[in-house]
Amino acid sequence: MIFVDDPKAKKLLSEAVYVTTDTVDPANDGKAVIVSAPFKLVEPAYDDEMGLTLDSIRISRKKERTEYERKQNDEDGWKEKLVWNQEGASEEYIGEGMVGGYTLSEDFIHMIRMTGTWKDYDEQVLKELGYAFVSDPSYSQGYFIEPLDQTERSYQYYLENDIRYSYSYADFKDGDKVTAIGIQDGQTLKKAPGMTEYLMKGEMDMETAIKEGGVAGIGLQIFSIAISLIFMLGGVLMFVIKR
Repeated sequence: MIFVDDPKAKKLLSEAVYVTTDTVDPANDGKAVIVSAPFKLVEPAYDDEMGLTLDSIRISRKKERTEYERKQNDEDGWKEKLVWNQEGASEEYIGEGMVGGYTLSEDFIHMIRMTGTWKDYDEQVLKELGYAFVSDPSYSQGYFIEPLDQTERSYQYYLENDIRYSYSYADFKDGDKVTAIGIQDGQTLKKAPGMTEYLMKGEMDMETAIKEGGVAGIGLQIFSIAISLIFMLGGVLMFVIKR
């Protein structure tokens, strides 16, 4: 798919228009535009299942549950250990935003990279919702929320089937200077095919924006294909082993 998208993406970028004002020119409809302007968070993402709003345009919630895992070692034989495993797929939620005079479309927002794990919770709001903030430095994401009844136990350890949640988020704040690459559709900025980055921090000139956010280079293409082949081979091996 990377190779299929490349010609179209390169053609779009070769005809791209560089925009630094809030004025949207109708003559650019259908063209790729590179917009260097302030970011505005019109409406933050809201997780309607948890009842929680986070100050970001794109968030993703992961749920984990404790399970016993059996492991064997030479000294003690089989042992059971309580571990956290992800339960189900991550749930994604988006808000609304603008860059300069452009409203970001849903397909554009879904392509904004999420680079952080949320930790700046309002603990009073969490308490009202029945949750508490906890940190766990033994895991890479490190920051979680969990039901209050788990946190308020008289004993400080987890039981089987305990749960916790973490949120990844797109780290763009209201007023940040950013550079976006997309397709102009009226007053809307839509997803452009084949980009490696759609929304980037800082004011960039046209050449830098294309270099940082444009189509993937040949090295990345080869790497992507190699990774895909590794996953495919792994799947085949698992299928053979199970049979």
